[in-house]
Amino acid sequence: MAVTSVPLMVLGGVGATLGAMAAFAKLSEEILEGESLALDTAGVALARRLRSPLADRVLAAATATGEPWALCGVCAPVGLAWLRQGRKTDVLVLGLALAGGGAVNQVLKRFFHRDRPALQLRRAHASGYSFPSGHAMMTLSTYGTLVALTLRHAVLTQQPGAALSLPPVALLCLAVGWSRVYFEVHYPTDVLGGWAAGTAWLTTCALARTGMEPEER
Repeated sequence: MAVTSVPLMVLGGVGATLGAMAAFAKLSEEILEGESLALDTAGVALARRLRSPLADRVLAAATATGEPWALCGVCAPVGLAWLRQGRKTDVLVLGLALAGGGAVNQVLKRFFHRDRPALQLRRAHASGYSFPSGHAMMTLSTYGTLVALTLRHAVLTQQPGAALSLPPVALLCLAVGWSRVYFEVHYPTDVLGGWAAGTAWLTTCALARTGMEPEER
């Protein structure tokens, strides 16, 4: 990695973090002031119009990838493989993305203590508070950090093709977020808040890795 690229990466990461935090703050303000009703109502109404047996199956599979067991099930073998390659710092940062992101999400939920949609409307199991969506936040921050670390290592080792992982992971994060609205366990603003918080945590983890040395090849 060229030395001159480091400041640009840091600036980009800081900018993304600040942007995500600003978006989260705006959503939080609207929720606390009760101004998110129109967007939430429109999103739920759209989800109801798009219901189908096929969508049920596809989105049930998508939402499962945001469960703690699925996140750990992906990170554990990847972490073991990286340990065998001597990438201990990458494993540490991936663990930070997973465990730290979960802790941050719970703190935020308890701070806002927003109730979920009415129990009789839910089409999937869910518990705890609603804002921000844990599935939306954790898939973006965890899988996003995994991709960021993979891309970083690929640049260092001059391995082509790593960027191909970006589109499917992005689509997965979108599908997971939409599934939470589709099954009426979250409001749309919960998902948007989860994506904003997840972006902030992802970029924080990426910035933390940038500042860690030595570089691992």
